[in-house]
Amino acid sequence: MGTSRQCRRMTRGAGIVLALVAGLALPVVHGGTKVPDGDKPMAAGATSEPAAKKGWGERVFDVYQSGLKEIVAAIEKAPPAAEALPKAKAIKQKCIEALVPLGREREAMDASAKAQGQSQLMMKMMGLDRSDTYKAYAKLVGETYSVAKMKTPEEKELSKIITDMNIITQYAHFELLKKQDPKEAERLGIK
Repeated sequence: MGTSRQCRRMTRGAGIVLALVAGLALPVVHGGTKVPDGDKPMAAGATSEPAAKKGWGERVFDVYQSGLKEIVAAIEKAPPAAEALPKAKAIKQKCIEALVPLGREREAMDASAKAQGQSQLMMKMMGLDRSDTYKAYAKLVGETYSVAKMKTPEEKELSKIITDMNIITQYAHFELLKKQDPKEAERLGIK
């Protein structure tokens, strides 16, 4: 592979990571390094090794990746919105409940620890766009549950929840949550 092609691939991957960490919805499926996918989705917040051994960024990533796996597993067969909406809401809520305590943990960190946590999260996000889970998720957002295809209020709400899963990490990064969704931050008592 030529140097120019490697640079383009790394640049695209880094852009996706920065967008994800910054809380932007960006379902793109190119660039980066493959991240292994598990056979079954883990519960939001569940980890493959003890949480005490993992840093803040790794734990946030685990919740994010588990949430994506769960949402894909719940709706990839395109059930009607009336059936899929309660499942999607429950998955999002479970992720929020796992991420807000991590956000409180982050608030107690000094600047150096926050930067280290962000760096961990960015490293974990590298290449996620090439994982099977993320590809399936991007297809759901871009095709199956595309906002343009949603007609009923239920379908539109479902589409929004699915899209919101891409920026769910903002619940562990209160500055972003307050900026991007001040009403949600207020609802959760985040000041």
